[in-house]
Amino acid sequence: MISTGGKCWFTAAELADLALPGLPRQKRKINERAADEFWAVKTDASGAPLARTRQGRGGGTEFHHSVLPAMAKAELVKRGIPADAEGAALTRVMIENCSDRSVPVVRWALPDEFKNAPADERRRIVDTFLREKVRPHLDRLDGDRRHDLGQDFARSGDGSVIIVNELGQDMVRRGRLVIELRNVPYETQRDVIFYIGDALPRFGHAAFDATGNGEYLAEVARQRWGERVSEVKLNAGWYGANSPPYIEAFADGSVVVAGDDDIIRDHQALQYVDGIIRVPEDFRYKGADGFDRHGDAGIAGILVWFASRQDAAEYGYEAVPVGRESLYGEQRDEWFGHGDSAARDWWRPPLGTRGMGF
Repeated sequence: MISTGGKCWFTAAELADLALPGLPRQKRKINERAADEFWAVKTDASGAPLARTRQGRGGGTEFHHSVLPAMAKAELVKRGIPADAEGAALTRVMIENCSDRSVPVVRWALPDEFKNAPADERRRIVDTFLREKVRPHLDRLDGDRRHDLGQDFARSGDGSVIIVNELGQDMVRRGRLVIELRNVPYETQRDVIFYIGDALPRFGHAAFDATGNGEYLAEVARQRWGERVSEVKLNAGWYGANSPPYIEAFADGSVVVAGDDDIIRDHQALQYVDGIIRVPEDFRYKGADGFDRHGDAGIAGILVWFASRQDAAEYGYEAVPVGRESLYGEQRDEWFGHGDSAARDWWRPPLGTRGMGF
């Protein structure tokens, strides 16, 4: 076994000897993969080649570690790859190549006074936001395609990011809607999530950040949609299993994210930290709106990618079949958990759960 300490370039034989996850164990198979994925002609952001002729005895070609699959790179970090691997898991070019500027990004920030406003006033504000800013995008979703949802939760400080993806016939996960919430109270975030989830055509699965304060929202979502919801504890084990496949999706073009500068920068925040792809705890930067960001959309992207890989429940699911003017307006009491919903039979399912086995 060779030592990886201080080493950035590897031949196919060396990679086979290392037996890295995500790579074949035979030199011939590694060379075949290198040819299929065009390792020999790849370059870094500055245009420098990522393959070169090996100097010294034996000759041949060696490849820079950055061309390797994410799982293999993470394993190299664990085994002592140099500090230059402790950096971004994705280049900006890779992200931009998998982005689409037409994906809507809806941002909503509330003042501190909102949480203390009268209930009727809060309902009116939320009603207007959902009807005018969210519903038009939901109406444009393809009713024939599966849709999944992921949320990285925050109450204050960082943004709470919700991403809706569509699973295409070609198995590409395409972003269809991004919503960023700032300083939005827990119950209001619940109402926004319920509104979106109940309206999704062919709702497949949702993954919620259940770490810390996010546990409440993940729990009530699970109560509403049952097995369609994963309550995710964002820890090293979960990132280690789920970040590499998401990073690989950018290499093979099987994911499309919003072509928005802050969304792209959030994905650049995904870095190798002790061999795990995640956002460093102390990583912060200012977004275009002046608010602090912590790679929130990158984390939400991993969550919705994870959700899209879960089996959809076998029972059918129907989005709430009402028009954009009435979905939130006429059913307002049920959304906010009072009014005639308080007198509803305890076993009666909430909106959007018909056919879910309740």
